[in-house]
Amino acid sequence: MSRPLLAPLDQAGATPEQAELLSRLPPQRIARLLAHAPHLAINAMQIGGSLMDDDATGTPAELREAVILRTARLRRLDYVEAQHRSFAARIGLPRTVIDAALEGSQAPDLPDDWRAALRMVEAGLAHKSAQPDDVTAIVAAYGTKAVIGLLVTAGFFSLLGLVASTLDLPADVPG
Repeated sequence: MSRPLLAPLDQAGATPEQAELLSRLPPQRIARLLAHAPHLAINAMQIGGSLMDDDATGTPAELREAVILRTARLRRLDYVEAQHRSFAARIGLPRTVIDAALEGSQAPDLPDDWRAALRMVEAGLAHKSAQPDDVTAIVAAYGTKAVIGLLVTAGFFSLLGLVASTLDLPADVPG
């Protein structure tokens, strides 16, 4: 395992202020890395928590994980892909669905509304407009909130992955 270019904070070497912050953050390395910028860490984890809430995003966890995995693969975000392969398996996504999500919107093993969601995210990550039919399909399946929720999810995990990959942060789980 390579050493990150900036080490995540840990309780052992933390100042009292840092220890208090770490007690409020999840244990993953990315949260402990963000703790170097306390205000950003707290806000990022609040946003991340909101994005993992079915009601807040208007989408089921399984679809969100598919979007996160596709985002990770398109952006070559090894940390995010490793973390979310593991998380997707823990919430019950079969390996074939995980692999299909990584493959993208052309994967035949995905429901039509999932393929529409992946096409929309793929367009957004390529800085292109989504196809109207894809947005319509997502709205029909999940509501308007889901369109925003899925795009913000892709953007947020792109941001976390950028931090992790730039600083050589290894995943918390085997990749």
